[in-house]
Amino acid sequence: MTIDSPSELRKNCQPWYRVPVVWLVIGIPVTSVVVTLSIVWISIVSFDGLIVDDYYRKGLEVNRDLMRDKNAHSINLSGLITVRNKKLDLVLEADSNETFPEQLELGFYHPTVSKRDVISALSQYESGHYRGSLPNELRYGKWIVSTGTSNWRLQGIIFYEGEAQFKLQPVALADEL
Repeated sequence: MTIDSPSELRKNCQPWYRVPVVWLVIGIPVTSVVVTLSIVWISIVSFDGLIVDDYYRKGLEVNRDLMRDKNAHSINLSGLITVRNKKLDLVLEADSNETFPEQLELGFYHPTVSKRDVISALSQYESGHYRGSLPNELRYGKWIVSTGTSNWRLQGIIFYEGEAQFKLQPVALADEL
């Protein structure tokens, strides 16, 4: 066994940055830090807004909305939306002689992203017949459509792909299923 001199050892050694194991040891922690910072950035930028501060008040509003659905069921109210050339037509039908308001708001609510929600104003041109324009912000896809007054509410889930017809009905209540 021969002992090499320090000068010979230095000639045979590679610099540290040319050794693959060093990059593996450095790369794993650096990658985990980058991924963690990316996840933190995504969570800050894309706030989903699912937590409500005043949950008690929201719970009371749910009960009020259920009364609106019961009222719509009691008069057998339904609606039909027709979409043609970026124009909306809504026809409401009821068993009783219901008086409908002059103006209605038709809300298009995205199931997951509240920033995409849009509301269209509809004007009555005949009893129970409304007309308005389709919002330009409305994209193709799945939407929850809702309209109503302080006394009743109609809803429907639609898959908007352009010109079509959609039916609106009162929400089915648990005691009616």
